[in-house]
Amino acid sequence: MKHYGIDKEKEKKDILDVLLDSENREPLELMDEQGRTFRFEQIAVIPYEPTRHLYAFLASLDDIPDIAKDEGIFFRVDVSEEGDATLRVEEDEEIYTKLYEVYQRLLEEAN
Repeated sequence: MKHYGIDKEKEKKDILDVLLDSENREPLELMDEQGRTFRFEQIAVIPYEPTRHLYAFLASLDDIPDIAKDEGIFFRVDVSEEGDATLRVEEDEEIYTKLYEVYQRLLEEAN
């Protein structure tokens, strides 16, 4: 299971604040469990009612093992009891497929 979060020592922002900021155009710098930092471009944020979670659809800007550069990835936003948010790569294929269908529908509605 891959978890990612913002380096709070470097960035004084919460990941939810960054994801939900409609003015933000900067790449997201996320740190994995091993302390490596990777950059992502935010594509969409999707609340998905069946799971009652918020998902971020991000594209990799860096080379990440097992992920193609520019590949879109769905991350589930997890919030701890302390209120700290982290992102977890969604690994459930059925949920991933449904999220992609929602994303495609949102694109069609936008056009």
